[in-house]
Amino acid sequence: MKTIGMVLLDEVEDLDFVGPLEAFGVAKRVKPNSIRMVTFGMSPGEIRTSCGFRGRPDRGSASS
Repeated sequence: MKTIGMVLLDEVEDLDFVGPLEAFGVAKRVKPNSIRMVTFGMSPGEIRTSCGFRGRPDRGSASS
């Protein structure tokens, strides 16, 4: 299984992370247990996208 990490920054464009997450999600459905996605934030807590969506990355700090 490959692990793919994505850093989510405040004010990220929604499509910049939702698009890749969807593409890798399709790959997981085609070949189950082949990919694991992990999201990182630069600090603990939630991020806010450029369109106002709020979410919490899987890991609280990209440096840990």
